[in-house]
Amino acid sequence: MFENRVAAHLPDRHLRIPGPDGKIYLNLRESGMTVNRAFRVYEYWMMSFVRSLLEPGMTAIDVGANQGDYTLRFAHLVKDGGRVLAFEPDPENCHWLQKSIEANDYRWVEVHQIALSEREGSATFYPGGKSGWGSLKPGSRNAKKRPPFDVRTRRLDDVLSDLAIGNVDLIKVDVEGSELGVLKGCQSLLSDSKNVTLVLDVDAETEDDERQEIYEFLNSTCGLQVWKLGKTIESSRNLEAAGAVVASKRPNMSR
Repeated sequence: MFENRVAAHLPDRHLRIPGPDGKIYLNLRESGMTVNRAFRVYEYWMMSFVRSLLEPGMTAIDVGANQGDYTLRFAHLVKDGGRVLAFEPDPENCHWLQKSIEANDYRWVEVHQIALSEREGSATFYPGGKSGWGSLKPGSRNAKKRPPFDVRTRRLDDVLSDLAIGNVDLIKVDVEGSELGVLKGCQSLLSDSKNVTLVLDVDAETEDDERQEIYEFLNSTCGLQVWKLGKTIESSRNLEAAGAVVASKRPNMSR
């Protein structure tokens, strides 16, 4: 890929890169994906959908925040009358995420260095070979030079209760194969809220039966309509392939 060839010639260190959502610290040498993130063309359709949905004063949650692409966009859109919660278990990612937040003075963003799951406790976290590949599941994309380590796990429903947050407008979830656990941990929010919209990245390594279980959980258990998100938004009755998904109680989800 052209982006990978470009990345190979760039400095191997984090740089503070300006953009429409604010300044972000990224190591462009890491991958072509990171180069795309620097130019704000990474996951274009998901980013575009988020921009169409969020308004000043809203509350947004970034689960699997990585180094902050979505967190910064959320913060820029909801502004200082809104609120953003970012969840990221990898301490290296949290370090750079926090630096980006401070560089933009986004005081309405809270970073939680924990892994969201369906239970309170701890779990083994497997760092990724790239900054965005860390997961609670072992797999082919684990880092070879960073051993697994224990992280605290919490249910999002419990975190929101502790913080006395009753209304959430948007949740973005990108957790490299651990989607179902995160969703089960916020079942009350997804089931009870008439307002929340979920944007979910279904990982390519998620098995077919688990993808279908995710669909049934969202649709049957939580009562959400499910759409596939790309250049267009199309109603879906299954998750037969990996990719971006939107779920909401709204009868129609058009940009």
